[in-house]
Amino acid sequence: MNDEFSFLDETLFEPLRAQGELNSKAFKTLAWNDTSPETNWIRVQYAYELMRDNIHGASVFPGAIAAIIRSQAWKGYEFRGKVVEATSFQEFVEAKPPKGLGTTIDDLMALCKKHPVVVELIDQAVQGDSSRGGDRRSENFKVDNVHFEKTKARKGNSVQRSLRRLRTLALADNKAQKLREQVLRGEISPNHALMLLGKKKSRYGVEPNVESIVQFAQRHLSKNEIKRLVKSLEEPQK
Repeated sequence: MNDEFSFLDETLFEPLRAQGELNSKAFKTLAWNDTSPETNWIRVQYAYELMRDNIHGASVFPGAIAAIIRSQAWKGYEFRGKVVEATSFQEFVEAKPPKGLGTTIDDLMALCKKHPVVVELIDQAVQGDSSRGGDRRSENFKVDNVHFEKTKARKGNSVQRSLRRLRTLALADNKAQKLREQVLRGEISPNHALMLLGKKKSRYGVEPNVESIVQFAQRHLSKNEIKRLVKSLEEPQK
């Protein structure tokens, strides 16, 4: 695997492999050595169909999005004999089919929120847009007769900001690196990781009642953290 995607766990793609027995499109999305425009279109088409048919809640859709980014299929694919190209990942996400997925970065992240590693992958692709200069045809650029002037870069939502901060800290801190790995496995939330590093304070007030605690857990804890909470509550008090 390319070092750029070394943080991806291959188990993420197991649902796609299972689907491949029923749908050849799912199987072809995983042909990493094939980045031809024709195969890239299959990757894009399959992800859009999953989203369109409202089965994105399944574990298959996040893997399909990860496959598009890992293979860089979004940069160019063939549709009805013509090559469709995007100058940025955000442009691809927002463009209407067949030129893109017809959604937004925030909505795409929301659809993949149960898989933090895919949210991280999406955010890295968005940040890559900024380092490349982004989409010069989008509203992020002001154009005149002389030059392109880049406007303020996309800050991202709170999860993105936490992931980015943790990603930076992990470059020079072994503890941060281990916590980041836990985040990407879905064991803890990005905010929790930053709090453990002493980089963030909790600002959430929780009322001493079941409804308030449940709402807090659903909004701010990862799936695995909720499981640990339930298990702890079921254990007899010491």
